[in-house]
Amino acid sequence: MGHGMSKYSWILLGLVLTGSAQATEPVLGFYAGGGIGDAELSLEDPDSDADFEASDVSLRVLGGYRFNRYFAVEASYADYGNPNDTVLGVDLEGSFTAFGVSAVGLFPLRSVDLDLFGKLGIGAWDGKVRAPAFGVDASDDDADILLGFGVQYRTGKLTLRAEAEGQGLSSLDDDDRDSNEDIVSTLWLSAMWSFR
Repeated sequence: MGHGMSKYSWILLGLVLTGSAQATEPVLGFYAGGGIGDAELSLEDPDSDADFEASDVSLRVLGGYRFNRYFAVEASYADYGNPNDTVLGVDLEGSFTAFGVSAVGLFPLRSVDLDLFGKLGIGAWDGKVRAPAFGVDASDDDADILLGFGVQYRTGKLTLRAEAEGQGLSSLDDDDRDSNEDIVSTLWLSAMWSFR
C-alpha cells in the first residue's frame, strides 16, 4: 500500500496551510461521499512464479455515521477497475469489486482541522480473472478483512480524505491460505459531505 503516498500528503498539506489556524469541532452524524484511487491487484500462486500484479483506476462510494470525535462506522462499495498483466505469456485481465463495513477510529489534531484515522472491517468481494484471447475466466467471491489508515481535512460539512486501504482476497476454503497474500491495495482520494 505504498504507491507514492507523498503526492496525496502534499495536497492535504496545502489545504491545511490555507485553512484556519484554529481547529473546529467535527460535524457529527451521517455523511456520504465518493472517491477515486489507484488500486493494485496482487494474486500470488504459492506453487509457481505465475503471479498476477497490476493496477488500474478505482472508484468508490461510501457513507457512514460519526458518533463522536473518536468513532464512526462506515460502509463502502468499491470497483477496482480492470487491471491487466501478462502471466507466463498469457494476457490476463482482472475485475474485482467489494462491499465493506468498517469501524473507524479517529484522532482529531488539536490545532488544525485534521483527523488521523484507522479502520478495521470486513469486505465482501467478488472477482474474476479473464484470458480474453482464449475466452476463459475464473471467478470467486468471499469475505475478508478490510484495513485502512490515513488523514482527513475538515472544512465545515466537507471532508477531504487521503487513505491507504487493503482488501484481503484469501478464500475461506483455501487449505494454504496462511501463505496466501492475495490483496487489493488502494490509495484513495475521497470527498465526503455531512448532513447534520
